[in-house]
Amino acid sequence: MSRVNRGTVEIEIDGDVYELRPTLDAFKKIQARFGGLRGALEAISQMNSEHLANIILAGSNAPRRDLAKIEEQIFNEGLASVTEAIAPFVTTLFNPRGDEESGNGKAASE
Repeated sequence: MSRVNRGTVEIEIDGDVYELRPTLDAFKKIQARFGGLRGALEAISQMNSEHLANIILAGSNAPRRDLAKIEEQIFNEGLASVTEAIAPFVTTLFNPRGDEESGNGKAASE
């Protein structure tokens, strides 16, 4: 079953919309930056604007040169609201297929 939009998170920050897609590229960038997804979740909980901006860059595939701009937008929007929007994206990367386990270990939709 194709779930192209599964886990995609669209967030608006200070007037700009970023579509965070759970791709292998995003996963690898986050893994390299934070030492894994657990490290990314810990970074999110710190509410550090640079960490949040790096996750947005990875998920949206925005150019690295936009880091300072995104950090400024995060500050203007509010760290708490941006953190709340980004967390579901990172947790989706733990299971990007979105299979829901049934009692027999198969996806519930199969």
